[in-house]
Amino acid sequence: SELEAKNHFSSFEYQHYFKSTTTYLGSNLQQKTVYSNYYSAIAKEDLLVGYGSFKLSKNKWNSIVSLRAETHSLYKIPILYSIGNNYILSENLTWKFQFAKNFKAPTFNDLYWIGDGAIGNENLLPEISYSTETSISNNKISFSFYSNFINQMIRWHPNSSDVWMPQNLESVWIRGLEFKRTLNKKIGRLKIFNQSTYSYTLSTLEESNIENDARIGVQLSYVPIHKTTSLTHLDLKEWRLTVSSSYNGKVNITSDGTETLPSYLLV
Repeated sequence: SELEAKNHFSSFEYQHYFKSTTTYLGSNLQQKTVYSNYYSAIAKEDLLVGYGSFKLSKNKWNSIVSLRAETHSLYKIPILYSIGNNYILSENLTWKFQFAKNFKAPTFNDLYWIGDGAIGNENLLPEISYSTETSISNNKISFSFYSNFINQMIRWHPNSSDVWMPQNLESVWIRGLEFKRTLNKKIGRLKIFNQSTYSYTLSTLEESNIENDARIGVQLSYVPIHKTTSLTHLDLKEWRLTVSSSYNGKVNITSDGTETLPSYLLV
């Protein structure tokens, strides 16, 4: 295989502090060129970015608003923004909320890849998404709820010839919750540490340009609804015993959900 990449990055940043406010301004220029014998063409991308944010910290509140403008050599990018708030409910409890509009251009692999069993798609459109997330956390437990609407979501999937190829999905809604728990305990000279996570994810196609599309409302392929992880350390003097496990729920392997792979547990 052959790969030659050239990258250029220049940036300017400015920060100003005044009492409880922080103003942040910046811009950068990014240029990337990649040649590979696995690409159907020489990949080029030029990106000029300007961004700014304003942060207010007062009493138990931290609020930040940001704007971002970009010019892309291939795609027209809208004005992007995000709004975030942190509020300290008590000494160990914090509430967070964030809303943002995001943009994602296809990667070079998405556009130009040519290889055994896979091919890129130069007709891909960029993704535009609107995401919302809120969470409550302390130093031991955190709960997060999120919702993400993605227009023209890019997904790799086997086509009618069983060749993997990226396609745009008209409108996708990803939502769910995440739970994280951390435990530190000492019993005599034995130290116990455990970190466990659980995620519940619904990821479905909401709109399609195909009439009576059987994929609408069906969980996207290879995305498990239920997933857990656990990591435990038992420390005694110079010795450490580690046990890790993960559970991956059942997943669809076809876009209409008619074929699935069973769940599995690894320890």
